[in-house]
Amino acid sequence: MNAELKKLFQTLKLRQFAPVYLIDGEEPYYLDMITSYFENEILTPAERDFNLLVLYGKDAEWADVVNACRRFPMFADKQVVILKDAAQLKGGSGDFKGLNSLLAYIENPSPTTIFLIEHPYKKADGKTRFVKRIKEKGVHYTSDKVKDEKLPEWIQEHGKDIGFNIGQQESQILASYLGSDL
Repeated sequence: MNAELKKLFQTLKLRQFAPVYLIDGEEPYYLDMITSYFENEILTPAERDFNLLVLYGKDAEWADVVNACRRFPMFADKQVVILKDAAQLKGGSGDFKGLNSLLAYIENPSPTTIFLIEHPYKKADGKTRFVKRIKEKGVHYTSDKVKDEKLPEWIQEHGKDIGFNIGQQESQILASYLGSDL
């Protein structure tokens, strides 16, 4: 786990939430880990029933997403709205066309909503106004693919994180047989 991701999880565990999160990148392993944390750890099980809303880009219109983010939480201080597969959000075609419709919300987010935008398998263009506003108002995390030459080192680090001591030879063997799909 890299330093940026560790810092993100530390702030989440300290319950210091930003109003908007954009997670993107070519490596879905860490994106799934972050999304799972938002789904299962931020709200209590009782709060999740009313205050966790998971939307899918291919099924949602941008107006539905904004309306979900603007509503008030029920029986809790915060609500969590997750937009999965955001690249498929209806409202335009091509990269970030539908997401650009969310720009007005990003510029003025609700203080009672924690909004996670998951954009897997592709990096967001940091030069777009959409990404720049998210960086100003919230958190942007990009999950890069682990390069083949760094994979044995990653296996050793990940082993330490989960409580295993993996040697250099073993990590080389695992890397050569398993490949770089985390």
